[in-house]
Amino acid sequence: MMNLNGCTLVSLDLETTGLTPGYHEIYQVGALVITPNLEIDNTRMPLDLWMRPDHLDRIDPGAMSLAKDDFIRKLALSVSQERGIELWEHWVETQVRPHGKKIMLMGQNIAQHDIPFLRNWLGNHYYNETFHHHVRDTMLTAVHLNDVADWLREVFP
Repeated sequence: MMNLNGCTLVSLDLETTGLTPGYHEIYQVGALVITPNLEIDNTRMPLDLWMRPDHLDRIDPGAMSLAKDDFIRKLALSVSQERGIELWEHWVETQVRPHGKKIMLMGQNIAQHDIPFLRNWLGNHYYNETFHHHVRDTMLTAVHLNDVADWLREVFP
């Protein structure tokens, strides 16, 4: 992919305790650096970060991807939200941005779901300094492809 504006492409997925940024929290961050050929960059370590929510009373069980017992087991091994930010920043500086490039995010429904949670967790200043404002959202791409097929009266991809 040549159209990355000099950024590093990172595939990201967040798991959250619900759907409302600022009220619900991130409890897992998974991230991989992707090469311009859209392959996993095996020269850089992936990130699998588990964090304890500060507000367990706000968990929406319907939004959770794990069974309650599995979630509790994972929380026992997880770090605090503050330590999670430190580990994220360390991963970014050592694995993603050694040359100061911004991150261009790629993921499923990243524009609507993940970015508001990232902004809330990391702060607007850090987010704006670290991430490019363009993203590669597979959900938006799929919607666009279906719209084009509909407009051309073709079968939906």
